[in-house]
Amino acid sequence: MKKDASTFFPSILSVSRATDIPAFYTDWFINSWKQKYCNWKNPFNSKIHIVSFEKVKAIVFWSKNPMPLFKHFSFIEKEVDAFYLQFTLNNYEKENFEIGLPSLNKRIEIFKKISENLGKKRIIWRFDPLFLSSKTSLTELIDKIYHLTEKLHPYTEKLVFSMADIEEYKKVQRRLTNLSIQNSNFSEENLIELEKHFLFISNHYQLKIATCAENIEWKYNFIDKNKCIDDELLRQITSKKSDLYRLLQVNIDNQLIKKDKGQRKYCGCISSKDIGWYSSCQFNCLYCYAK
Repeated sequence: MKKDASTFFPSILSVSRATDIPAFYTDWFINSWKQKYCNWKNPFNSKIHIVSFEKVKAIVFWSKNPMPLFKHFSFIEKEVDAFYLQFTLNNYEKENFEIGLPSLNKRIEIFKKISENLGKKRIIWRFDPLFLSSKTSLTELIDKIYHLTEKLHPYTEKLVFSMADIEEYKKVQRRLTNLSIQNSNFSEENLIELEKHFLFISNHYQLKIATCAENIEWKYNFIDKNKCIDDELLRQITSKKSDLYRLLQVNIDNQLIKKDKGQRKYCGCISSKDIGWYSSCQFNCLYCYAK
């Protein structure tokens, strides 16, 4: 590996917001890890950078089907101080919005199996995005959330959600228009109704509820603004004697635990390096802006 000014040396790795590395590129990731670096393409200028893994102490995985990664958990456990998984498990099977995914029942079983291996603190359930359309009413969407909550609540501690921002991405809008699907924005009344049901879920199923990169003012003070790359969680799941715990010490001068400036305005993530390449995910989710 030739190091230069364009080489990154992150402490925390994000794998990945931009594509589903666990589902499709697990072998590539493990091989890259053993080489201690990977190449990463800047999506804004197409420049290729090197990302060194030499200083990585923690990894956050993101996936809709992380099963290919499962057999490597024990290896990863030995390589870093901590890792956890953001598992996006939606229920748009009837609508066929997430083309290429395993069946809903299969994904539920995968979620359970991984939780039993990692522990429920290290697997975050994401229903992301919440998507109202001509194919899914608010009532139907709420029913879907309850259905999955019943199945998953013993296997996780947190549910994270966001709203589909179709208007921000013209290519997504065109994709839906070509299929004669009309998206709908969440009205104030919709949000009030959603909050009522999330409050019940939080109390009845003992789940933490949080939004991802949203600026919604809720009536009740129980829905958190999430840090998907989360220093608090990382401190909880690593040894107090680890290098990671030392790196994540809370003080005003610690740049690592401040908001990641490269993310969206309302994103709460701390600093990390994402190694995904846009337009490389092999799932064909209709609402996806990364393709």
